[in-house]
Amino acid sequence: MKALGIDFFVTGALKYLLGPPGIAFLYVRRDLIESLTPPLTSWMAQRDPFAFDAKCFDPAPSARRFEGGSPPIPNIYMARQALDLLIRSGIDNVAAQIERLAGSFLQGIRDLRVDSKTPRSSVGPLVVVRAKDAQGLLGKLTRRGIAASVRRDSLRFAFHVYNTLEDVRRALAVLEENLDLLVRS
Repeated sequence: MKALGIDFFVTGALKYLLGPPGIAFLYVRRDLIESLTPPLTSWMAQRDPFAFDAKCFDPAPSARRFEGGSPPIPNIYMARQALDLLIRSGIDNVAAQIERLAGSFLQGIRDLRVDSKTPRSSVGPLVVVRAKDAQGLLGKLTRRGIAASVRRDSLRFAFHVYNTLEDVRRALAVLEENLDLLVRS
């Protein structure tokens, strides 16, 4: 964050950081922290959180002043393990795997002439294909152990480091068997 000159950054641990719900991260540039007074606060945001003085607002001098509520301790431990896994895997390796999988899937649906809402140049984890019967197709995928989700007139496929090219092939095979349920280009 310092190298990018960012003042604030917020992200959650859910989904692509593989963490549980209820965990988010906030970065505030150090020299801005004490100049900001949060409009919502909690006991953990106080300079002395264990004073339990509801009549005294004395925010912590650190980024802790932005804490809300009580820390979800079990979720913190789960998030740490998830982040450790991603770091051990190597963030560049994770990104390369996602790009490889999504690219292979995009090429496969192009070969099947299936209409996609996802640009051909996408390197991100989400690929959305248009369907005539998204709910019906989801049922067929689910019965074959393939997870996807309905998004209006489409199915969304999401790839991550734990997926394989075999997963991509299996999903494409189900799509190929059900071309009548898909919008073709």
